[in-house]
Amino acid sequence: MFSVMNCIKRTTPAVEDGNIDILVIQQSRSEYLLNMCKIPNVTVYSYFNNLDITDSMPDNLVIIDDLDNIFSKSLDYIICIGKTNSVHISNILRQRFSTSVILVDDTTDETYCNRPFGTNVVNRIRANYDKKVSIYPNICRDSITIPNIIDNITVTAKDEQFCLFDKLEKPALNRYLGALKGINCLSFSKENLLRSRVFIDTVVGVTEHLIKAIQNNCFVICPYSEEAQDLIGEGGLTYKDFEELAKHIQAVKDEVTFNITDPSKYCILENEFVRSWEKVLRG
Repeated sequence: MFSVMNCIKRTTPAVEDGNIDILVIQQSRSEYLLNMCKIPNVTVYSYFNNLDITDSMPDNLVIIDDLDNIFSKSLDYIICIGKTNSVHISNILRQRFSTSVILVDDTTDETYCNRPFGTNVVNRIRANYDKKVSIYPNICRDSITIPNIIDNITVTAKDEQFCLFDKLEKPALNRYLGALKGINCLSFSKENLLRSRVFIDTVVGVTEHLIKAIQNNCFVICPYSEEAQDLIGEGGLTYKDFEELAKHIQAVKDEVTFNITDPSKYCILENEFVRSWEKVLRG
């Protein structure tokens, strides 16, 4: 995979106004990646082609399907988002080609636990990095925090109760459908979030789709994690097993009015995002 990656080798600091080339490795943070394309004088190479681009692709974004592709120029940084499979790739590249790695941390250590909704602790990979950025303020208090850019969403009247994040493997989804037996849930989509009063998350941590639900004025029910509990406060409920989830569903199934979470702590304006990342990339 890495036989022709000897062109990724630059360790000198980026010049103040020159173009910066970065390779971004992520599996579930496609919106954050697209936010990074808003940084001026930066070319973003994306590995893991999981982008949901409904509009035209940003001019400074290059999709890399295979790391054996030969780049025409060396890279300034590798940006690794998350601490699972992305870390495995960035660790190898950093060791072989001496490229500076910026870890973008998106979960607390507590989230990596062995329970039905978490990432098994044996699959956790130690990250080797040169700089660290946190997406959320309570993940790592000794690193800079740069959240997602807040969306401008026009919230309309809601005519449905539940929307379920159903982008799961079939066995896991069937367990949820069993726990939600008799409850009509819309499949996850941006359009269905606008229509729904309650969003049921199935992934541990503060995910992009959880933030999207909050921005759409949804009351959220999500798996327990430290950062999720901190985010939702009284604007949602957390669960640690399917029995607790079923109890929460019964408690809110006929409610119409909810306390709503303010997402501002976990999102920032575009100019703040750009300014913060320029400071990280250009020192």
